[in-house]
Amino acid sequence: MHTPRIQNTALLAAFLLFAAPAVVGQTDSHGVASATVDSSRATRLYVRGLTLSLTGDHDRAVTLFAEAARFAPTEPAVYLSLSESHAALGDLDAALLYAQRAAGLDSGVQYIRHLARIQVLSGNLSAAEKTYEQLVHDNPQNADAVFEMARLKVRLGHESEAAESFERLIRLLGDDRLLRTRLLQLYGRLQDGEGVERTLRALTELDVDNARYHLMLSDFLVRNDRDAEAIVVLETALRSIPDNLDIVSELGTLHRRSGRIATADSLTARVTDIDGLSANQIAERAERLYMRAIVDSASDSLASDILTRGLEIDPSHFGMLTMLGDLRYRSRDFGEAAGLLSRALAVDPRNADVWLQTTLAFLSDDQPREAARTGEEAILLFPGRVDLIETTAHSHLVVYNNTRAIELYHTAVELLSDDELWSAGLAAEAHASLGFLYSRRSIYDKSDHHYRTALKIDSVHVFALNNFAYSLSSRGENLDEALVLAQQAISIDPDNPSFQDTLGWILFLLDRPAEAREWVQRAVDA
Repeated sequence: MHTPRIQNTALLAAFLLFAAPAVVGQTDSHGVASATVDSSRATRLYVRGLTLSLTGDHDRAVTLFAEAARFAPTEPAVYLSLSESHAALGDLDAALLYAQRAAGLDSGVQYIRHLARIQVLSGNLSAAEKTYEQLVHDNPQNADAVFEMARLKVRLGHESEAAESFERLIRLLGDDRLLRTRLLQLYGRLQDGEGVERTLRALTELDVDNARYHLMLSDFLVRNDRDAEAIVVLETALRSIPDNLDIVSELGTLHRRSGRIATADSLTARVTDIDGLSANQIAERAERLYMRAIVDSASDSLASDILTRGLEIDPSHFGMLTMLGDLRYRSRDFGEAAGLLSRALAVDPRNADVWLQTTLAFLSDDQPREAARTGEEAILLFPGRVDLIETTAHSHLVVYNNTRAIELYHTAVELLSDDELWSAGLAAEAHASLGFLYSRRSIYDKSDHHYRTALKIDSVHVFALNNFAYSLSSRGENLDEALVLAQQAISIDPDNPSFQDTLGWILFLLDRPAEAREWVQRAVDA
């Protein structure tokens, strides 16, 4: 157990000062002599106890400290050491008792801080908070006490008071990047925009060459409709770090949005200039834009342009192939995505996520046979990846290779059974698909079992609801249950024409023709 300690030398010095007799070797009465002897015994015991505690022998140290306390019952240093050794042994009740006794004898900073720390270790956080507050009130310049109080307030969720404590600490110690980053987190949680802005501005001054803080401040200003101020922040940052592409790119975006097209084009040219760069340098430049492309369409376009030209220089660069393939996938150009990702796999087949995205790209491009072929190759390399197995199974389902699809879905279910928390979504999908496949084969006992299992795992699995409803209605069985299932599916996805058609068919079978016509017409019009 980690136990907070003050320096043993300081404790020993304090103890010796207390224990030293006024006149060594001379006494005027038996009482003074006895007191001197007791002090001497206490000192020897205490020193031996400190030595043992430093070597980790806290059991024997406790015995010696307790004996020392018998000869020096009003010496706080002894009780503090007793508290520390008991804490090291895990006896927090005794540690707290002796910490309180030490603090009762001496209200000095070291004793009160130790009491607060033991209260924290004992789980009595509210008491520790009060102890720290009193300590800081009595010793307002003690930075260590302020810092420990601030951390405790964060732990207690008293974030506003914690922020005040960290601000106080900055006033005591001067500005500090680590303290400011703690404040930034706190003001973010408090949704204190003024505090966030003030802290970010301080961080940009403390760490001028760190683009992250400049970009965070710019993003904050943009989100508050203060684009002009954001431009000033980034232009100032660019003077310190002129080669930072993230700042150049964001500044270009802001200028373009503000109608300064020529300035934006000039900045864009700086980003897209790859003359003389190696393939790896081009990939590194593109990666920065690629990471921003999720939220910035301009970065998407720039990244795509750089990657396309980079692949002309090195057509087999794995990183560039996967980034451009992912960008094409996001833009729903699934055919090109599949081609690029397949090329990446030919270079390096060791990335399971690339195999998965390639399979999905083929599937989304209406190439299910190629998806099935790719998936089969992938699961040979990564037999435990359930998402790959299910995607491959679905590819077989689409091309009516029912036997292989059923086999793979069962494999997925077996792999998922041991980790319900993580696998719930995948397990529901596998059972819903097995229900569909067995229904397709008219094996209805198994079909119904898997549909019901899917809905037990995920009661709003919309395809399980609709397909089970349709399966029941196609047999003319349990039509009331089928109606409830179909209505649930419609409530989740009311504009899905397949679901509308299922509901219309069930209503027709229930001899409710007017309602049936309405839903079938909706499906036709969709």
